[in-house]
Amino acid sequence: MSVQPTHAIGSLVGLMLSVSICIASETEQPYSPQELKAAKAKLREHNRLWTFEEGAILGREWTSRAPEDAELRALYARQLEGQLDGRREIQEQADAILEREPDNPWGLYAQALAFLTDWQHFGEAAESSLRAWRLLPQPEFAATYLQTLRFRNTEAGMAFLDSLDAATLQHPEILHARAELEYRAQYSLNNPAYADTSLATLATLRTRWPDHVSGYLSAAQQLHRSDKPQEALPLIKEAISLSPSSADVRYLHWQILNETDQLPADERRAAIEASIAAYRQAVPETIRGLALLTMAYRNVLEDEEQAAAFEAKLMAQAPASWHASRVHQEKFRREYQRLQSELERIVRRDAPEYQNRLRLICDAAYRFLEKPLYDDSFREGPYRALLSSLSAMNPVPAEELAEAVRGLVRYGRQPNPYVTYGALILMTDRTPYAEEAAEIAQGVIQAMLDRAEEDTRGEGRMNFYLGLIYDALGWALYKAGRVEEGRNEIERALKFSQRNTRAHYHLGQMFEHMATEAEARDAAETADTWLDKAADAYLAGLEVRGWGPNPCQAALAALYERRHGSREGFDEYLATLRGEDAPSQIRLTPKIDLHLEPTPVEGLPDRTLNLPPGFKVKLFSDQVDKARFMAWDDQGVLHVANMKPQSTWNPVPGRQSTVLALPDKDGDGRADTVYKAVDDLNWPHGIAFYQGALFVADDDAIYRLEDRDADGFYEERTVFAEVPGFMGRPVEHVTHTLVFDESNDKLYFHIGSGCDVCREDDPERSTVMQINTDGTGRRIFAAGLRNAIGLALHPVTGELWAANTGHDREGPDRPPEWITPLRDGGFYGWPLAYGDKVWTDFSSYGRSILPLTAADSLLVANMDTPAVLIPAHLAPMALHFYTHDQFPPQYKHAAFVACRAGALGNDPGYKVMVLFAEPDGSNAHVADFLTGFRLDSDEDNGDSGLSRLFGFFSFNPRNVWGKPVGLTTDEAGHLYLTSDEITQAIFRIEASP
Repeated sequence: MSVQPTHAIGSLVGLMLSVSICIASETEQPYSPQELKAAKAKLREHNRLWTFEEGAILGREWTSRAPEDAELRALYARQLEGQLDGRREIQEQADAILEREPDNPWGLYAQALAFLTDWQHFGEAAESSLRAWRLLPQPEFAATYLQTLRFRNTEAGMAFLDSLDAATLQHPEILHARAELEYRAQYSLNNPAYADTSLATLATLRTRWPDHVSGYLSAAQQLHRSDKPQEALPLIKEAISLSPSSADVRYLHWQILNETDQLPADERRAAIEASIAAYRQAVPETIRGLALLTMAYRNVLEDEEQAAAFEAKLMAQAPASWHASRVHQEKFRREYQRLQSELERIVRRDAPEYQNRLRLICDAAYRFLEKPLYDDSFREGPYRALLSSLSAMNPVPAEELAEAVRGLVRYGRQPNPYVTYGALILMTDRTPYAEEAAEIAQGVIQAMLDRAEEDTRGEGRMNFYLGLIYDALGWALYKAGRVEEGRNEIERALKFSQRNTRAHYHLGQMFEHMATEAEARDAAETADTWLDKAADAYLAGLEVRGWGPNPCQAALAALYERRHGSREGFDEYLATLRGEDAPSQIRLTPKIDLHLEPTPVEGLPDRTLNLPPGFKVKLFSDQVDKARFMAWDDQGVLHVANMKPQSTWNPVPGRQSTVLALPDKDGDGRADTVYKAVDDLNWPHGIAFYQGALFVADDDAIYRLEDRDADGFYEERTVFAEVPGFMGRPVEHVTHTLVFDESNDKLYFHIGSGCDVCREDDPERSTVMQINTDGTGRRIFAAGLRNAIGLALHPVTGELWAANTGHDREGPDRPPEWITPLRDGGFYGWPLAYGDKVWTDFSSYGRSILPLTAADSLLVANMDTPAVLIPAHLAPMALHFYTHDQFPPQYKHAAFVACRAGALGNDPGYKVMVLFAEPDGSNAHVADFLTGFRLDSDEDNGDSGLSRLFGFFSFNPRNVWGKPVGLTTDEAGHLYLTSDEITQAIFRIEASP
């Protein structure tokens, strides 16, 4: 059913406004009605071509000539919004209309455009644009309403589309807004298929409206975001042919040219500069153009000299403009990221070079804050950077930290409760301003209560946020000496929400304080009562499923020691309190202690790793990039898949990844040299040698390569099998591990899921595949495996074993990762269940899974139970059975597992574990074999700042210096380990003679 306007009178007013103004005027207008109509048509043409800079010049001229024409002003406002001017300039146009006529639809439309410049005001933008549409059914009003819903309520946007009539649905503005809404739906509705739907809608737009730039530009943008510059390039060229003077089109063209492999690297700069010259010739110099050129030379061409020249012109003409402030912001962001990257490479938080870089971040933030900024919204980011850096300093500069908290609260556009909470706790714990922190908390609470009716996040989330700030208030009052008031506020916090572990911890600390006061009065019985209450508070905090380290466990251990004189028996005490003998608990595989001890890394000064006594570790090579899995050729030369990353999970453009060979001819445990064995790869992960050929698993294909001339480079390549590669989804697994079963002429490889949790549309996703070594007989061997990166054949039974990584959103202890022998035809739970038939918590995934079916229940009832469960979120990578004698006898046929992660879970992670079990997986025990890539704790390393205050944010990436991935052994039995990030290297572990 189509939507019809509900206010016919308002519609007539809007339609007749410009005409009535001309008729009512007592003086002759300096333009004819035909000229005014032509000017409006020209402004709409600028919308069609995305030439907003020229449109803004035209709009400025015509609004001075016809200042009372509402439609003209609104069309001018659209040009200002399109050229990314700030809210103030656009709001001026809306005010000029609405001051005369508060319900004018063109004024409401202009107001919606002003609100759209700031995500905080998307709600008001939705209200204004919907009112405009109901008063006057202009397609651009409906399109603006859809844009406001894109990030707020995708489902409401879809419902609104369903209400439009067929003609409106085919309008170019509506088609473009629909495509943008669909693109966002892949994230908000957790449905990756919407990415393809969006591209299809843009294809329809290009077919029906071939002269509209949006169909080409938006499709190119989406493909560019999905790391598909080759597919984006022809679309952006079409857009340029339509609109050579569009800043948006040109900037994307420059980015794509810089990333495509259709041009040699040495020709890209010339092509980009030619495009820049064409743009400058096509459009007059504007503030936005100067900002764009500054960004292009700085971010795309990395030419700081040219960037500085354009920046100087911009600052001379408009130093306090939105565009100038945006350039300052981007410059600060780049400097901040550079310094953060340097921080990550420094091991000790108390090292002088680490502390010096924290100060450099602060200096950069202070320089930014001294600029003449467009408005105060630009100040929030630098104050966050100040807060994070100052809180990590040793010692913490209390006055600066307090001022950073004040600035963050003052300039936070819509205070993030997590950040505000952390800031207030820091102010309380690290400065002498606990009383002021309490006052700030009271103000934040009142502001939250005032906004409660407008908040769309739901009562549960609002209560959680209120619980956070009431906890900060209570803790501040306690630290200010107002103990009873503080206790009351924290108890109130827990009435709002039990989910904040720190509120339980703070309450326990207050009870311990009261116990200490009772002990001072010799009131032992009263003291015991308070200590019992403290234990109850800590235990309640332990039961909360939150992210990151839980302070309640350490507090409960300290309390146990306070009451018993030592911590002997604490583990049994804790297990009893938790009721871990209950049958509903997930029981992890028993863990044993190998008594690891710090061991210097030979070849890496100041680095140590923890190993069992009698083992040593050395650097084999650091001449690698993102080193993944390894394999040995017939000559005993180690080869490694070498990803060339643009970011953690994305390759650099142009297929620059390789396989490297690292011979160690003198046998000293260090690579003598490194040379390229394979090039022209995108994202290689698994490699294996079979009958003299090298097999490489890239993201979208498994290649078979041969070195015909025996020079070490594998020049002959064929595609052995195609596999699912990058699809541009928000979560997707595109690495593939290879395992040959030579006795049966089979190859096994894994295909990970295309999401975190969802129903796959490709039956080969989330499986381990089997294929004959001649390329025939491809079939699914096992299913229900989210990402079984670890694959290996057991040396005794020949069975295929797998190590699987679980999904992300069930808290720090669910689901456990697992290791198990795979059964042919077995189903292992994903996405429905895990462990011993424990159903997934679908509360974060409902749209992509529900409703459940009888077939789902049958699958779970018959799923295979893994043999080994290890802690959640460790991200097991390589699985490698040890078959040599260089290590002590207990390691013969044990399985080593590289764990690449630990940020989301309770186990610190970033380590190598070892699994001792019978050949069928029974009688299993696990142990940490190598740790130390993640430093012991934030507290132990001088960084107890903002990064560890709350939940997931307690994980500090600066404390990680390596991420284990690949494992293999040489003929002598030495173990090799790759680290693919931060420290990009290959290590060799050996047992001492």
